[in-house]
Amino acid sequence: MKHRIFIAINIPDALKNVAEEYLGKFYKNSLIRVVGKENWHITLVFCGYLNEEKLKKLKETAEKTADETKKFELSPDKIIFKNNRMVWLSFKQSPEFSNLSKRFNEFSHDTREAFPHLTLIRFKEFYYPNLKKLLPENGIDLKNEGKSFIIESINIMESHLSPNGPKYELLCRNYLK
Repeated sequence: MKHRIFIAINIPDALKNVAEEYLGKFYKNSLIRVVGKENWHITLVFCGYLNEEKLKKLKETAEKTADETKKFELSPDKIIFKNNRMVWLSFKQSPEFSNLSKRFNEFSHDTREAFPHLTLIRFKEFYYPNLKKLLPENGIDLKNEGKSFIIESINIMESHLSPNGPKYELLCRNYLK
């Protein structure tokens, strides 16, 4: 049996609430799908489909990595359009985040360097011209919101796809030291 797996970082409710405040105009638009706030997370690594053996190895790697990794801070940067089909809450690049994601390179389904972000909204690319007026061209700056937070754990999650959007299941949580 194969599992659709990713490693996620939770974000605090206070930051979710700040982001949600800025999305008011989007909620009224039928062209887009706002990702449910309960599903908001930062993807550290998307692993793709793993069999039981590979999943077991990933869990062992996550436990060892958490034991060897200190907690670190992550700071929000902007709410921006990304690739004309999403709205992201981007975070300032962090060497600790990059180093943590590299610890899972052998499981990564993506060859690009991990960039800390949270997907807030998805839409079809051809809707972008109708939606771009809902956000300033340079995004919404969150640097002064004071919502930096400490990354305390990494979570191995399973994604179950459905016509109503994905449902996420926590498989294990490992706390950083």
